[in-house]
Amino acid sequence: MKLLGFHNNKQVVASVARHDYRTIGEGEDRIIMDGGQDLDGHGWYGQCWGKPIWIMVPQTFAELYNDWNLNKPRKYGLWNLEDVRLLSPEEIPDTESFEWRAENAIWGTNGPDGKSLTTYVLLKDCELGHLEKISQLLESRKNLPFSPIEEIEQIKEIVDYWIKQKS
Repeated sequence: MKLLGFHNNKQVVASVARHDYRTIGEGEDRIIMDGGQDLDGHGWYGQCWGKPIWIMVPQTFAELYNDWNLNKPRKYGLWNLEDVRLLSPEEIPDTESFEWRAENAIWGTNGPDGKSLTTYVLLKDCELGHLEKISQLLESRKNLPFSPIEEIEQIKEIVDYWIKQKS
């Protein structure tokens, strides 16, 4: 996954969720990132300290999000600079593009029986039947009072894109 992070020439921090505050170091070596990644095209939110950098890590966004959401202590979010691949300017993603959002969009699931702990999966990795059920659920949520219609439509567009790809 390509991530925006902040570094101090030794380590890099990357935040994955809106309230994911990551920090390491002290004094001039302190680096901070809070506010997640811009995966919805609405711009990056948060605070930071250090030098911005785009990196590539082997984990998917779903793995990183599950780590933030479920693991105490966490495995990811803090890396030594030499352990990540630095992206060239040509490799930096267009975070406002549909392709970027579709490639990294996640869905929280409680498993087929609905009784499992909520974990997140990449929508692109869901089976066709699962995607069809998600699309139907999103369509029904549009009619609920106070529904975030714009967000629902954005997610549904991605789900329907993957349905077409798998049909």
